Amino acid sequence: MKKRFLALFLVFVLSISLLAGCSSTPAAEPSKNDTPATEQTPSTSTEQTEQTAPAEDVVYKDELHVGYNLEPATLDPMMVADAPVRVVTYGNIYEALVTLDAEFNVKPELCESYEVNNDGREYLYHLRTGIKFHNGEEMTADDVVASMNRWIEHYGNAQNTVGESRFEKVDDSTVKIVFDGPIAFFNELIATQSQGSVIMPKSVIENVDASTGEVQEYIGTGPYKFVEWKSGTYIKLEKFEDYSPYGVEGEASGWYGYKTQATPVIYYDIVSDNATRAAGIQTGEYDIVTEMGGDDFAMLDSIEGLTTYTELNGEYVVVYNKAEGLCADVNMRQAINAILDANEILLGAYNTPDFFREEISFMPAETATWYTDAGKENAHLKDLDLAKEYLEKANYNGETVRILASPSSAALAGGAVVVQSELAAAGINAELITPDYTSYSAYRNDPTKYDLFFASLIPVAVPTLQIYLSSSWAGFTNDQKIFDAVKEMDATADIPTCQKLWEELQTYLWTESLPASKLGSVFIYGVCTDKVENFATFCSAPTVSNIRVRQ
Repeated sequence: MKKRFLALFLVFVLSISLLAGCSSTPAAEPSKNDTPATEQTPSTSTEQTEQTAPAEDVVYKDELHVGYNLEPATLDPMMVADAPVRVVTYGNIYEALVTLDAEFNVKPELCESYEVNNDGREYLYHLRTGIKFHNGEEMTADDVVASMNRWIEHYGNAQNTVGESRFEKVDDSTVKIVFDGPIAFFNELIATQSQGSVIMPKSVIENVDASTGEVQEYIGTGPYKFVEWKSGTYIKLEKFEDYSPYGVEGEASGWYGYKTQATPVIYYDIVSDNATRAAGIQTGEYDIVTEMGGDDFAMLDSIEGLTTYTELNGEYVVVYNKAEGLCADVNMRQAINAILDANEILLGAYNTPDFFREEISFMPAETATWYTDAGKENAHLKDLDLAKEYLEKANYNGETVRILASPSSAALAGGAVVVQSELAAAGINAELITPDYTSYSAYRNDPTKYDLFFASLIPVAVPTLQIYLSSSWAGFTNDQKIFDAVKEMDATADIPTCQKLWEELQTYLWTESLPASKLGSVFIYGVCTDKVENFATFCSAPTVSNIRVRQ
């Protein structure tokens, strides 16, 4: 019988005890037990629980094949905030000090416990011991300090949050970071993995490529080690025999929990064409396919032996270039914002309303603590007369608005085509800039190349982690009032007070500054065969370390 389930994020209710003097969160005892996870069919949750022992005569495959539509630009997650590198590496090759469970609660991962002291000014991490890197080195405080300080240097949100503070070694199994003022959500910043706060050997970090700054070896502490990357074809990972699981055996939630390495070899097969992935899941070439096109959903959902799953993918936003060009003028941003028809754009991107919902809140409804319609008076307007008023203020004189279109995402490219048409109908010249995939990130990071682009951003635990509020990410937000508001929220542990601050900031984002226009929250779907056991997803990707596949 056909099984269909919805794997949405559960409502996030933020509970925080950071500023109560000294708080400590213990991790479960690590285990060396490599017994495969017990059987579980796909469910409605991102958690894996209540597993039962497999039948003795069941034979499982040695390889798991995931048909993935995007090829990462790198496997160094500290260098970019793009989804492909996170999907392939996080929880597989790399782990972090703390991580997130399915309800977006912060959980210890490579730390045994953590403490928040001195009214949120000091974060102290007690590291797990005996943890091996894939190169055989044992993880120590030196590796953690080198990794976390490299993360700060490369991640704008981290830099803005910590200022001049950096991680320090206390002893071989303890690290700390001390801030000038209280920071309430620092562990959420680490755990969200917008730009990977992963732990690598210090020796690898000291040997980065001098020209690119990227690591030359992909070495972490995760359950799988990197083996091979055949460009355009696949990325191969292999079970790390010296991996140290953590948590309770048989329980996993989100990125957190016990990882069994149930399948020895993982292939991320790079298959950009939807039709090829759809054919491959039917023939058994792939065990799982991700981010499928909406046109195929009804067909694949009807096939016996396949299971479709739907998951919140993130926030669909138009991000404006505030540094240079036409959109550096807020009046031009407001003119474009007044023109945008969210429903028309999202239909152009996803073809069916089944995979999106219009949404004004910059935080999705699933994050109930932060969901608000503040600023709605300037959102989703579809008001050409108002747009013309703003165009006059911007002294617009027929210049071309350059829309950077993603070459690897049909949804982002489809939205760009619709916006080009909407702008043309309003008398604005617009062109699509379509670099190849290998050049896209470089274009997006160059303020001379475009005026706006589209992004589908993973949900974050707290609003201050929204990457488009950072000065160092593409779009280049440069509004000091935004920076000050983010800093004030980060220093506020009282949730009702912080909610009020967020409502004020969101109102300002919509009505005055407009670094981005939120169009809606969007969903992706994928397919797995019914031979797949222990299936779960989190943040737009299967969590593969507990998955196994029957022959």
